[in-house]
Amino acid sequence: LFGSLAVPMLLGLLLLTARGAQERLTAGILLRLQAQDLAREKDAALQLAYRQSAAKAQFLANISHELRTPLHGILGLARLLHLEARDATLLHRIELIETSGTHLLGLINDLLDASRIETGRFVMRVGRFDLVTQTAGVADIFALRARDKGLSFGFAHALERPRWVQGDAARYRQVLHNLLGNAIKF
Repeated sequence: LFGSLAVPMLLGLLLLTARGAQERLTAGILLRLQAQDLAREKDAALQLAYRQSAAKAQFLANISHELRTPLHGILGLARLLHLEARDATLLHRIELIETSGTHLLGLINDLLDASRIETGRFVMRVGRFDLVTQTAGVADIFALRARDKGLSFGFAHALERPRWVQGDAARYRQVLHNLLGNAIKF
C-alpha cells in the first residue's frame, strides 16, 4: 500500500521537476537567441559607426582642401601687399588681415584635428611663445571689430616683453578668439 502510493507521488514530483527544467531550458535558449540578436545588432551598429566616421573624416579632408586653397591665395596677396605697403596704418591693417587669415587657417586645421581627437591621434603642439605678442595680435583684431560695433576695447598689460611661456600657441589664440568674439557679439 505504501509503495503503491509512493510511486505515483514520486512520478508526480518527477513530472513537476521535469516541467520546471523544461521551462528553464526554454528560457535559457530564448535568452541565448536574444543575446545573439543583440550581438548582431551591436556589430551592425559598430560597422555603421565606422563607415560614418570614415565618411566624416573624408568630408573634413575635402572641405579642408577646398577652404585652404583660396585662403592661401588671400594670404599670399596680403603678404605681397605687406611687402609693398609704405603707410603705417595700411601696413597695420594688412598685418591684421594676415593674422586673421592665419587664424582661419588654424581653424580649418582644427576641423581635421576634430577627427584626430575622435580617433585618439590628437597631439598638442607645445612650444615656447611670447604671451604678450600673441595676446596683442588677437587684441588688435578685436579692437577693430569692437570699433565697428561702436564699442570701446583696449589691451593693457603689465608684463615685461618678451614674456615666454610654454604651451600650444594656436590653442591659446583660439581660446582668446572665442572669448573675445563672444564678448563683442553679446
